[in-house]
Amino acid sequence: MEPTPARERTCCIAVCTAQRPIMLRACLASLATQHVAPGWKAEIIVIDNEQVPRVAGIVEEFSRNCPLPVTYVHEPRRGIPFARNRAIETSLERNAEWIAFIDDDEVADADWLGAYLKVATETRADVLHGLTKYNYPPLCRKWGLAKKPGRRRDGDRLVCASTNNVMFRTRLAHRSQGGLRFDTRRALTGGSDTAFFYSATDNGARIIHVADAVVTENVPEERCSYKWRMKRYYRCSASSSSIAIQRKGYVRAALRLLPRFAWNLIESLAITLILPFLLIRAEWFRKYLYKAGRRLACALGILAAYIGKLPTPYERIDDH
Repeated sequence: MEPTPARERTCCIAVCTAQRPIMLRACLASLATQHVAPGWKAEIIVIDNEQVPRVAGIVEEFSRNCPLPVTYVHEPRRGIPFARNRAIETSLERNAEWIAFIDDDEVADADWLGAYLKVATETRADVLHGLTKYNYPPLCRKWGLAKKPGRRRDGDRLVCASTNNVMFRTRLAHRSQGGLRFDTRRALTGGSDTAFFYSATDNGARIIHVADAVVTENVPEERCSYKWRMKRYYRCSASSSSIAIQRKGYVRAALRLLPRFAWNLIESLAITLILPFLLIRAEWFRKYLYKAGRRLACALGILAAYIGKLPTPYERIDDH
C-alpha cells in the first residue's frame, strides 16, 4: 500500500500597496526569486488599497513570469489596517497556516522566505519577526542616522513586532482563537500593527526574532530632512503612547509615560541651552540639535496621546 503523502503547509505572502507602483515592482521582483522549502507551498497576495484600482496591470504582468501563484485583491477602504485585514481574510480563505507581510517599499533578500519557513518548521512560536536594513542617502548620514546592526540575536523573544517584515500563524486570526484583526480606527494615525502584536502577546502568543529573514528599504531623501524626522518621532511617540493607554488605562499608563514625558522635556530644554556653545563645531551642533528636537517631539507625542489629538500622517502617502 502506497504511503499517504504528507500534506503541504501553506504560507501566503501579503503585500499591501498604495500609490507606489515603482517600489511595488521592485518588491514583487524580489519575491519572485524566493525559494520554497519542500513540504511547503507559497502564494503572493497583492492588496491594492486605492478607491480606484491602480496596480492590477502591474500585478497581472508580474504573475505571468512569477513561479509562485499570484492573487490580486482590491480593497477600496483607504487605510493600511483595512488592507492588512483583507490580506488575513484572503489567507484564511486559502486555509493558509502562515501569513507573511512585507512593505511595498522594501525588497526581500533571496533567502528571506526560506529563513522564515525553516524556523516555522522547527519552532512553536506564533510570530516570526525579521531584520530590516536601511540604505540612507548622504543627507540622512549628516544627522548620524545610518543605523547600526540591531542588538537582537537570532531566536530572541520579543514583546511586539511590526508588519514590514513579519510572518505569523493564521490561527491568531481565527474567530475560534479570538479573531485578531488590525484596528481600523488607526487607519490614518498608524500603529495598528503594534497594537495587533501587543494584543497577541497579551494573550500568550510567542514572538521570536529571525535574523536571517532580511529585507532592505532604500530611504528616500525627503525622509531625511530635520522637519520630517521630528514629525516621525512625534507621531511614533503619540501612537505608542496611545497604545499604552489603550492596553493599561490612563492611570497605569501614566506611571510609565509621565516620567518619560518629564525626562524628554527636561533633556530637550537642557540641550537647547548649551546649543550656542556648540556652534564652534558644526558636527556637534547638528548632533545635539537633532537630539534636542527628538526629545521634544517624543514629549509632545505623549502629550498628544493624553489629550486625544493623534497626528494623521497617513492622510498622504509619500514615495513612488
